[in-house]
Amino acid sequence: MSLGLVGCDAVRGAPSCGGVGYPLVLLVAVGVGLGAMFLLRLVGIAGAGATAFIGVCLMFIAVLALFVDETFSYGMWGVMPLVGAACFVGSAYLVRAGESTGPTGR
Repeated sequence: MSLGLVGCDAVRGAPSCGGVGYPLVLLVAVGVGLGAMFLLRLVGIAGAGATAFIGVCLMFIAVLALFVDETFSYGMWGVMPLVGAACFVGSAYLVRAGESTGPTGR
């Protein structure tokens, strides 16, 4: 069971956080984005901030679009890291392509 569900159950007495859940999701997204940016800068990736932001957004979209019903199943322990890696590789290519084209109108 997820830590968030247990925490909401302990505080509210229900497994759903209700309206409080949205700021918690935002907090998790910001934390993951900052952690990803730190790690990408650590390994020397150019455009680490943009790569982390796009990678986190793509990961959220992939999870919500494809895996929302199976998110807490045991098989996702192997699938989610692969999806996350694919999202971050894709975001690195997008950022690199955007940097190579430069601003328009020049």
